[in-house]
Amino acid sequence: MKKIDLKKILNQFKQIFDEFPLTIITIMFLTIFFSVVMENDFVNEKIIENVMIFGTIFGITNFFIESVFKNKSKKIKIMSYVINACIAGVITIGFNQKEAVLGISNEKFIEYLIRFTVCYSLSIIIYALIKNYKKSECSFNEYVTKVVVNVFKVTIVYTLLALGLLLISVATIILLFEKNDFDLIARIQILLLGIYYIPKILDALCNINDEIAKFAKAVIKYALDILVFIAFIIIYLYILLLYNYYNTLIVFRQPFFVK
Repeated sequence: MKKIDLKKILNQFKQIFDEFPLTIITIMFLTIFFSVVMENDFVNEKIIENVMIFGTIFGITNFFIESVFKNKSKKIKIMSYVINACIAGVITIGFNQKEAVLGISNEKFIEYLIRFTVCYSLSIIIYALIKNYKKSECSFNEYVTKVVVNVFKVTIVYTLLALGLLLISVATIILLFEKNDFDLIARIQILLLGIYYIPKILDALCNINDEIAKFAKAVIKYALDILVFIAFIIIYLYILLLYNYYNTLIVFRQPFFVK
């Protein structure tokens, strides 16, 4: 197995982070948050719901800001982030209203707020994509084709990783743990989705390349070998544990007195 150039892989993620810093930070926070609180009772469901609403709106608007105001001054970007946080906060508070607002019943108000949020989110996403399309200096057909191809390539790599981690997770839980805690599988898949797939999709939408990204090449070349290597380690650990277990049984079953 060839040596993996981790520096190149990290550089790929650094480029994405430099392009969408606060968007990536928001995605990472939500990913870690949901992987920790999933199927746990120590965080109130209402708090989880509010974090989801605020984080989703904040992250989508950050994508818009970092696409449209990319070349603007630092002061304008900071002001945009502050306004974004205020908008996300007001919408989140709105979803928590339990009484009539401005003479509108609670149910109607929530319905209107959902419609506004969906329209707001779709509008700024579409505008950000149009802005990225114009920056690509490609024809519309060429841009769409390249985006679809890049998203397809990223999805193939993500699917390979997801399946590989799924098999390893299942094997680890069944072979090495007495309690079959399959929540671990969901947590790992959430982390993979937020740490790899969503950032790479953002990159595929905004950085149009004819060739598959270097990071994707590295994953295709090396990921399967690494996953197989980890799987063999799990199998050998399981065999070793079984060996020690049966040796222990043999020792304890020896008679205490030999005639």
